[in-house]
Amino acid sequence: MNPPLHDDTWTTCGVSALWEAAGLHKLAGLSRTVSVREFLRLHAAGWPEDAEALSERALIVAGLEAVLDALEPEAARDWMLGTFYKAVHEYHDVGGPGDGGREAALIVWLADGKRIVPKLTGGYDWHCAMQSRGKLPLGNLLFNGAESSVRKICMTGISDFAGLYCDRIS
Repeated sequence: MNPPLHDDTWTTCGVSALWEAAGLHKLAGLSRTVSVREFLRLHAAGWPEDAEALSERALIVAGLEAVLDALEPEAARDWMLGTFYKAVHEYHDVGGPGDGGREAALIVWLADGKRIVPKLTGGYDWHCAMQSRGKLPLGNLLFNGAESSVRKICMTGISDFAGLYCDRIS
């Protein structure tokens, strides 16, 4: 298990999943928020240099849970790996200001952190809105082969962890 992250590194580089509102407050003035749809548009456009959303130190992508809840689990897995992860990986490599993920953070906002559950064997699952749909291996789908490098984001005054951070996805 990797040591928890107690500093603000996640606000300036890497890829994070965040669900604690205090974390969003830390980003005030440092980031832009876009929908999943807009994020995928920016990806399709090749991360245009004049895109206002890409001019900040951090880009927050909101709405992923709505997509995951709308799809059947198998379709959600396929979409995460074939579409969303591809965009996350490319943003991390070349998108954003400067040198992509090495100089800018990509933060996926998930409004309901109670649906993210650590697995006993390591990694994290996303519990689907409808119990009958089960769960998705969110850590694997979002961080892919780098899931074992993920660190918990800890913040002062928050009893549990506020998110997950990976400095370099594969």
